[in-house]
Amino acid sequence: IKRLYAISAQGRRQEAAEEFRSSLIPDLERVLGPENRRTLVMRSNLALELINLGRHEEALKEYRTLLPLCTLALGAEDATTLDVRVQRADLLSTTDALDEAEAEFRQVLPLYARVRGAESPRVLRARLDFASLLDDRGRLEDAAREFRQVAAAIPPGSPPQPLGLLRQDARCGLAQMLEQQGRHAEAEKELRAALP
Repeated sequence: IKRLYAISAQGRRQEAAEEFRSSLIPDLERVLGPENRRTLVMRSNLALELINLGRHEEALKEYRTLLPLCTLALGAEDATTLDVRVQRADLLSTTDALDEAEAEFRQVLPLYARVRGAESPRVLRARLDFASLLDDRGRLEDAAREFRQVAAAIPPGSPPQPLGLLRQDARCGLAQMLEQQGRHAEAEKELRAALP
């Protein structure tokens, strides 16, 4: 497993995806079972590799199979199941399925915050992805509110990894949105707040 992560980190994502699919996942399914948490997490990692390769349809197909398995084996409110739902919602937001992505984010984010903790970096990243989706859909006030809430949830001066970067991303996202609206002074203020 560590070797696969190393291959992926080296940018050899195609090789990693094929190894996940042809070797690691079948071995885990045979030894641990298809509904074992480790097997399900590796299938989620395969979907992420497919996304990184731009193979979105294959990743969506993987999520369509994976999500019911996670829900059945681990429960609807299990952290791994919620991780998969958030990943799927984020992927949907990059396709033409914006209504479905927004509906999924709206359903999963409250559960995700309750299970992982409202200030968890994973939850805050998911909220930023949701804010970006709202911005893309022209729902600027909703997006601005989400960006601001994420930025406010992270104290200034937080260590760079991961909270400081999330705070910076939230402020920059808000600044970009304000700039597009012609609200230059507000955008500049947000950008200044984003800088260390």
